[in-house]
Amino acid sequence: MQVQAITTYKTNNNQTRPLFKGMPAVKNIKSGMSTAYNSFTDAIAYGEGKLAGTAWMQRFIDFMKDGNYQQHIVAAVGLVLSGFYMADTARSKNIEEDQKMPLIMNQGVVSIGSTVGGYTLDNYLTKKLNNFTEVFNIANISNSQIQKAMVKMHANKDNLEKSDFEELFGLIKNQQGNKTYTYEKEIKESFEVDSSLIKQLKKGLKKQPQDEILKTTIEEINAIDPKSLDKVTKMNSIFLKNMEKSPTMKRMFSHNGFKQSLKIVTENQKGLSQLMTGLKIAKSLMVFGLIYRFISPVIATPIANNLSAKIESKKNK
Repeated sequence: MQVQAITTYKTNNNQTRPLFKGMPAVKNIKSGMSTAYNSFTDAIAYGEGKLAGTAWMQRFIDFMKDGNYQQHIVAAVGLVLSGFYMADTARSKNIEEDQKMPLIMNQGVVSIGSTVGGYTLDNYLTKKLNNFTEVFNIANISNSQIQKAMVKMHANKDNLEKSDFEELFGLIKNQQGNKTYTYEKEIKESFEVDSSLIKQLKKGLKKQPQDEILKTTIEEINAIDPKSLDKVTKMNSIFLKNMEKSPTMKRMFSHNGFKQSLKIVTENQKGLSQLMTGLKIAKSLMVFGLIYRFISPVIATPIANNLSAKIESKKNK
């Protein structure tokens, strides 16, 4: 066994003191741990970057950013619980065999009917609530001139022009005095193509299949590499380049500009924003809860009973 020599040093009082140095093995362990740690963190960073660049992760990010995920969560929980219930019913030894099929069919029909009905009613109410939110926020603007301008813009939000935004920003500047708002910065540069707007483009093409500009825009956006780091920038550029040639796209841009303007006008009214967000979440939960618990079971039970009766009849034959 090798023993490390102990060296000494002289103090100011001319006294001898031992000088302890770390063992080579300890130094090697520290060096190895540091190397392993660096490799581990590099692997995580590389892995996260690779994961974030995948197409499905980009879609998930867009969904969480733009989608009404409250309704999706409620629907997913309902479907999963129904699936477990149906499987448990099929395996149960305490339920008569001739009763299993009606119970399974009942739960399946209720689950699917509730999900479809929940989405339909919730999406309908979302559109109504969005319009109510805009009107409610405009009604609570304290400055009468700005409020009047926003009322005018709300009435014409399908076809707003650059001059409409500049007129509003001039009023805001006069009120605040320390901020300058411009059409280019607040409306054009802040515009962003997201998954929600892409859905609107596709829906618009179904209604206006003769709109070649709209069709070309969708094709150009779809042609962008999902892993591209500047995907959003490219999508924005494509939309803004083609927008003036398509009435459908121009209307979408106008709506987006109105929402951005309303956000700027009411940016100091945090209470209103929180209230509207709370109403949106509560609305989705109440709609799905009402349909899952009360409406759908009443409607779906007779349907499920008829289906199960037909299935049992065929089995008996």
